Amino acid sequence: MTDFDLIFALLSLLLGLSIAELLSGFARILRLQARQRAAAKGALRVNDADDAPPPVRVGLLVPLLGAFVLLDQLSFFTAAYAYRNAIPANMFWLLAITLVVGGYYVVATLIFPEEPGDWPDFDRYYDEHNRVVLGFALFTQGAQLLMNALVPRAEKGVLDTAPTPPALLAFMLVLVFATFPLLIATYRARNRRTNAVLLGTLVGQRLLIAALSLWLAPKGMA
Repeated sequence: MTDFDLIFALLSLLLGLSIAELLSGFARILRLQARQRAAAKGALRVNDADDAPPPVRVGLLVPLLGAFVLLDQLSFFTAAYAYRNAIPANMFWLLAITLVVGGYYVVATLIFPEEPGDWPDFDRYYDEHNRVVLGFALFTQGAQLLMNALVPRAEKGVLDTAPTPPALLAFMLVLVFATFPLLIATYRARNRRTNAVLLGTLVGQRLLIAALSLWLAPKGMA
C-alpha cells in the first residue's frame, strides 16, 4: 500500500460518511413532505389525531445549505487528489485530514434536523445552525489555500492538461476566489432572503466550476 492509498482510504471513509449523512437528510425531507401530502389528502392511516404529522415548512435555506456543503465536499475531494504524490502518510497528515474531513461529517449532521417534526419551520433551524456550518466552510477554504502555498502538487494529473484559453482560465480563477467573499457575506447576512440568494449563488458557482472543469481537468480526471 502506497502513502497515497493510506491517506485516501481515511479521506474516502470520512468523506463517504459525511456525504451519506447529507443524502439521508435530503431523504428525510422527501419522506416528511410525502407524509404531509398524504395526511392532507386523508390517505394516511392514523390511530388518533396526535399521530398525524405536524405541519412543517421546509423552505429553501436548509436544502440550499445542504446542496452547497455537498458540492464543497466533492470539490475538496478533487482538490486533495491533486496532492496525491506530495502528502506523506505520517501522523501529522492523518490528524490534519481527520480534522478537516471529520469536521465535514460533524457539520453534515447539523444541516438537517434529526427529527424534522420538532422544527415546524426549517428556516428557524437554519438560523440556529448556519453560522457553524458556514464558519467551517470558511475554515476549509483557508486550509485549501494553505495547502496550495505549502504543498507541491503532483506533477502528473495537474501539469499534464490540455491547453486552456487564457480567458477561460482567468474566469475560472475569478469564480474560485469569489468563494471567500460570498461565504463571508452569507455568514454575516441576517436577512433570510439575502441568505437564500447568496446560498443559491454559491451553489450555482460550484455547478459552473464543475462544468468548466471539463475543459480544465487533467488527463485521467476528465
